[in-house]
Amino acid sequence: MMINLTETILESARSGDRQAIATLVRSSHRQLRAFVASLLLDPNDVDDVAQEVFLRALERLDKVDRPESLAAFLRGIARNVVRERRRKFAREENAFTKLVIEKFDSGSTATNANLLSDPETLKALQECMRRIPERSHEMLTMRYEEELNSDQIGGQLSLNAPAVRAALKRAREALLNCLRSSCPTAGEVV
Repeated sequence: MMINLTETILESARSGDRQAIATLVRSSHRQLRAFVASLLLDPNDVDDVAQEVFLRALERLDKVDRPESLAAFLRGIARNVVRERRRKFAREENAFTKLVIEKFDSGSTATNANLLSDPETLKALQECMRRIPERSHEMLTMRYEEELNSDQIGGQLSLNAPAVRAALKRAREALLNCLRSSCPTAGEVV
C-alpha cells in the first residue's frame, strides 16, 4: 500500500505528531527495506538498520525540504548506517580474531601479554570454546590452530568455501557474545 506523502504530513511529522510519523514510516518503509537489503550481506540485519535509519531521519526531518526528497534522504542515511556498522564489526572482528589466534598460539608471548594477560578472560574464552557446537569448535581449530584456509577446511568437511566462511563468522560471533556475557573484562578487550 503506497501512501501519498504530502507537505502537510511531512510538516506534522516534523512537529512530532505520532500519526503523521506513522504515515511517513508506512509510506517509505517497503522501499527503504529493499534498499537496505541491497546493501547488506546478512538479511537478518535489514530490520535493525531500517529502524536505525528511521530514528535518525526523524531527528533530522528539518533537512527534508519537500516530500519527494524523503526517499533520497533516507537512502543517504541508510548508506551511512551501513558504513558505520561495517566499520564497527570490522574492528570487533579484528580484535576478536587476535584473541582467538592467541588462544591457539600459546607461543606468542608479546600478544598474549596484551590480549590475554587477564586470567579471567582466558578462562572465559576456554569455557566459551567448550560451549559452542562441536562442528564450530572443529572449524575454529582448523582455521586458527592448523592455519587452514576456507577452501581446505571445506575440502575436509565437504562444504564449499563460502559456507565455511559463513560458519566461521557465526562461530566467532557466538564466541564473542559468550565472552561479553560471561567475562566483563573480555568486553573491554574485544
